[in-house]
Amino acid sequence: MMETDSSLAVVTTDLNHRFGRVDVLRSVHMTVRTGTVYGLIGPNGAGKSTLLSVILGLVRPTSGAIRIFGRPWSNDSLNHIGATLNGPAFYPHLTATENLQIHAHLIGADRSHIRAALEQVDLPAQSRAKAGTFSTGMKSRLALAIALLGDPEILILDEPQNGLDPVGIASLRQMLRTRVDDGKTVIVSSHLLDEIAHLADDIGILVDGRLHHHGPLNPDENNTTLEEVFFDIIGNSR
Repeated sequence: MMETDSSLAVVTTDLNHRFGRVDVLRSVHMTVRTGTVYGLIGPNGAGKSTLLSVILGLVRPTSGAIRIFGRPWSNDSLNHIGATLNGPAFYPHLTATENLQIHAHLIGADRSHIRAALEQVDLPAQSRAKAGTFSTGMKSRLALAIALLGDPEILILDEPQNGLDPVGIASLRQMLRTRVDDGKTVIVSSHLLDEIAHLADDIGILVDGRLHHHGPLNPDENNTTLEEVFFDIIGNSR
């Protein structure tokens, strides 16, 4: 049975992006099902961050189309999306709570969401500490809390595990799975193949701007791992 538009959170069709003479994205057809975790992996320079930036409207594609919950991408699409991209973005001289208050005001989110966002990333005890004093892992968690403001239907995370210790990574995994269980959608890029294998329902492997694998990882009788599939695709693409 064909999936309805409401069951598809993000769909890109023949998406291309050229920077100068370089094709950064090449005919990317990507489908993200509502209520799932979509893991995006690929080597450095594959185009992962560019693809996420295009979905967020930060980069205009050369050609192609994007649909969010069945509708063509527009500025209103951002009302459904929370994101962390290209590292944490906050004011270091302000406290965690003050940073969240500013972002809540910018997106029109109720301030009651601030405490909930801090609790979801295990930062309530540091709510009055200045963000500039945070460790790398705490900064990553603050960036995630900002993305969670407004309880977005789609969460887009670029390398969210950076700076997190094993406990933090496990906590992040549990939080993301809880959101998916509640019907939310998550797109996460990462270099941690084992983590993506455990976390994601569907996986996209982007190499040289092309999506070479798209969908669930289905290990065969030889127990093929994501790492083996990943390196096989990289080897065959060269």
